[in-house]
Amino acid sequence: RSSNFTGEVGEKALGVVDGYRVDENGFIYLPYIGQVAAAGKTIMAIREDINTRLVQYLPKANVQVRFVNFKVTLMGEVNRPNTYVIPNERLNIIEAIGMAGDFTPYAKRNSVLVIRERNQIREFHRVNIKDKSVFSSPYFYLSPNDIIIVDPLKAKQYATTGDFFQRYSGIFFPVVSLVTFLLGASLNK
Repeated sequence: RSSNFTGEVGEKALGVVDGYRVDENGFIYLPYIGQVAAAGKTIMAIREDINTRLVQYLPKANVQVRFVNFKVTLMGEVNRPNTYVIPNERLNIIEAIGMAGDFTPYAKRNSVLVIRERNQIREFHRVNIKDKSVFSSPYFYLSPNDIIIVDPLKAKQYATTGDFFQRYSGIFFPVVSLVTFLLGASLNK
């Protein structure tokens, strides 16, 4: 018995539009070739593995591998803290901070925290954006779901404290003046 294929041709027919997800164990399941290990591999390595295994079924296959859910979260002393979906396969920490509108004036640039999850274990690493060694850091290029936290300088705490006194000085000084006047008047009797 024969059946006719009446589906889509090209990317839609192969499921590329929706993509194939990496499961919690780090594998992608693909028709014909089964499980493909993806955890800890580069996009190029995954592409080569799929091509090598798929060639017996489709000799001239054009395999495209890309992130469909690459997002990073920036929090703290950036102008636009948010979770950003990254349209391409590569993003570095400087580009991510730029996407978030750059640092605020109170950002602690020499100790930016990058939180990365690998094999269900969270890694915490500090990056000094002011030092040229940032370019050779393993945390310079971000991974999907990285969280970047920019801590405030101590100067922000003092600035906030200054705002408190400035905000309430209109009440504080007249009350102190009145108490001083009343104490002075009662002592002069």
